[in-house]
Amino acid sequence: MRIFRSLALALVVGAAYFAQAIWDRGALSGFFPDRLLGASPFLLSMTRWLPQDVFAFAAWLAVVSALGFGLLSPLWRGEWREEDSRTRGRARPLATSARNKWAAVALIAGAWLCIGAATAGIRAVGMSPVLSNWLWLSGIALYIAGGYFAALRDASDHAERERARDSSPLQAWPIALLILAAAAALTLVRWAELPARIDIVTAKAGLQAATLLQGGRSWFSTDALPAPLLASAASALGRSLTGDALLGVRFAGLLGGLVLTAAVWLAGCELFRRSPTHGKFGEVIEDDGRLPALVGVAIAAGGIPFLAFARLPIFIEGVAWASLGLWALLFALRRGAPVLLGVSGLLAGWATVYGPNGISLIGVSVLIWAGILVLWPDWIAATLWGSDRRLAVGVAYWAGGVLAVTLPVFVGVSALSGGISAYLSMNLLGESAGPAWQAAAGFGASLRAALLAPVAGIDASAALGF
Repeated sequence: MRIFRSLALALVVGAAYFAQAIWDRGALSGFFPDRLLGASPFLLSMTRWLPQDVFAFAAWLAVVSALGFGLLSPLWRGEWREEDSRTRGRARPLATSARNKWAAVALIAGAWLCIGAATAGIRAVGMSPVLSNWLWLSGIALYIAGGYFAALRDASDHAERERARDSSPLQAWPIALLILAAAAALTLVRWAELPARIDIVTAKAGLQAATLLQGGRSWFSTDALPAPLLASAASALGRSLTGDALLGVRFAGLLGGLVLTAAVWLAGCELFRRSPTHGKFGEVIEDDGRLPALVGVAIAAGGIPFLAFARLPIFIEGVAWASLGLWALLFALRRGAPVLLGVSGLLAGWATVYGPNGISLIGVSVLIWAGILVLWPDWIAATLWGSDRRLAVGVAYWAGGVLAVTLPVFVGVSALSGGISAYLSMNLLGESAGPAWQAAAGFGASLRAALLAPVAGIDASAALGF
C-alpha cells in the first residue's frame, strides 16, 4: 500500500507543479509536445481553452492537490518497522590488527607516491600525459583503500549501535527517489531541442569535452576554459553515451543537479536526525527527522538553482560534489567511518576542478570542522573520534584527500597565460550571455541583482538553455 500511496503523492505533487506552470505561462498552447497532442484529442482541446478557463482549471487543480497532499501525507505515521532498522544490513566487525594498520600506512604512502609523480608529470616533458593520468587515478584508488584498511573494530561496533537506534531518516529513501525522478522528468522536457542561443560557457564546455574524448592530454591541463579538462568529464561522458554534443553538456547539468538535490536530502537526514516521539497508542508525535529532510529535497528540486542550471554544465557541478562531500563528512564523524572522511576530502578538493569557487566550499568544510570541535565538544567526545590521536589522524586523512586533488589542479592551471591568478579570477557567470548575470557576477553586486540573476534569462530562453 505504501507504494501506491507514494505514487499517488507523486501525482499530487506533479499536479501542483502543473498548476504553477499554467499560472506562469497563462495558456496551454505550446505546452504539450506535438506527438502527445496527436495521440490525445482531449489535450488538444485543452490547448484551445479561453484564458479564464485555463486559470480556473489551474485553481481547481491546486486546491485538489493541496487537499490530496493533506490526506495522503499523514498515512505514513508509525508505519516503518523498528525491528528492521535493528537487524537489516548488519556488517561483521572488522578486526583491528597490526597488519591492517601497516597495510593502511603502506597504501596511503603508495597513493602519495603515485599522486606526487602524476603531479610532477603534468609539467614534465619526459612523462606521457596518459601515464600521468593513470598514476593519479591509481593514487586516488590506493588512498581510498588505505582508509578502508584503517577501519577500527570499535568503529564497526559503533556503526552497529547507530543502526540499532530508532532514528533512521534514511528509510524515507523511496519518497526522496520519487522527488528526484520527478525533478529529472521536468528537466528532460524538450531536452533534445536546440536552444535559441547557446551561451559561450556552454559552447566552451562542449569543445573541452571533445578534447577530453580525443585523449593524449593531461586531465589537469586547460583548453577552451580556464579550468582543467576534468571539468568537462561529465559532458564528455554524456557525449559518449548519447553521441550528441548538446545532449552531452545537458547531461552534465542534469547529473550535477541530481547530485546536488540528493546531497541536500542526505545532509538533511544528518542535520535533522533525532529520536522519534511516540504517543500512548504508538502514533508518531515527532518523527526522526525524515520530514524536514524531505521538505528540503523538495525545495531543492523545485528551486531556481536546479531548474535554471540543470541544463547547463560547469555551473553547479562543483557545488553538487562539494555538498555531497559535506554529507560524507557529517556521516563519517557520526558513524566513525575513516573511508568516508577521505572521500569527503576528495569531493571537497574535486570542487576546485570547476573553478575557484571550490576553494570557498573547502572553507565551508573547514568551518564545519571548527564548529563541531568548538561548539559540540561533548558530541565529538562520544564518537570514535573522541581521543586526540584519532581526531588528529582523521583531520589529516581528510586534508590529504583535499590536497590529492587541489595540488594537480593548481599545477595544471599554472600553465595559463596569467598563471594561477587567471584561474582565481575566473568568472564563468560573468562570461554568460545574460547582461543581468554579468551585472550580478561581480563581487560588488547588490543583493537584489544577485537574487534576480538566475531568473533574468528565463523569458529570453537563451542563457538557461530552454
